Amino acid sequence: MLEGEHTLAQTRPWLSDRQNPRWLLILDNHDDPDQYQIEQYCPYVSHGAIIITTRRLDLVAGTELRMQSLQSVEDSLEILESRSRRKNIQSVPSCAAARAAARAAPRWSSPGPWPPPEISSPKHHHLREYLQEYEQRWNIDPRRTLELQEYRDRTLFTTWVLQYARLESQGPDAAKLLRLLAYFDHQRLWYELFRAGVSDESPEWLPNVVASYIDFESVMRRLTNYCFIEVQTSQKSWSIHGCLHDWTFAALNKDVDEEQYWYVFDCVGARSLVDVI
Repeated sequence: MLEGEHTLAQTRPWLSDRQNPRWLLILDNHDDPDQYQIEQYCPYVSHGAIIITTRRLDLVAGTELRMQSLQSVEDSLEILESRSRRKNIQSVPSCAAARAAARAAPRWSSPGPWPPPEISSPKHHHLREYLQEYEQRWNIDPRRTLELQEYRDRTLFTTWVLQYARLESQGPDAAKLLRLLAYFDHQRLWYELFRAGVSDESPEWLPNVVASYIDFESVMRRLTNYCFIEVQTSQKSWSIHGCLHDWTFAALNKDVDEEQYWYVFDCVGARSLVDVI
């Protein structure tokens, strides 16, 4: 088996061979340019295809494809149907129940019995067992203990910490805002919500960030470019992935910040009052 420089010496000529045009090279998790130089792995040819996954768009050139979370349960079931090569999988009772539950409670606090009593067909018993196992292992609860899975020799925790350190040095206001997002719900964030709670008791850095929609959008765009949040352009709102939201608690808010806590309380209270009126 080839290793190290021998692997590189054999691979690049093979990729460069014009008789070998149908290949795909994937360079995954390229966030730290000091870890390795990807140029040495890429052949200087126009055939073949290269995919680079990264949270740092400044490190690479080419066509950008921003990955976002699925927008609906139907999207995930469509992928399941395609990969499993099973037709009409959305009609499977367990899948129907999962879809209904996801619509009713996207952030469960107490899942309750699963599967529902009416699901009893032995034909789909394996799928019901999977859903039960998923519930038991993940304990779907916003108060669950945070367990971030390892990624090779690093953890997701470490990956985000490195990215956050870079954000702190280049966009301190954005870093502070990300820390504040831990106290909001992760699914929908919009400018008027943040503006509504501003007072003399708000964090001193915050008024400049929410002084106008343009100022706020500029800071949120930085967080988007760093892949910490996602934007819903049509709704003029943003969201943060559930796992990342957990991380903002575990890494950035080990102790509850009372100033930020009460600011968020004022934001939600003020917007609720506006909605009622």
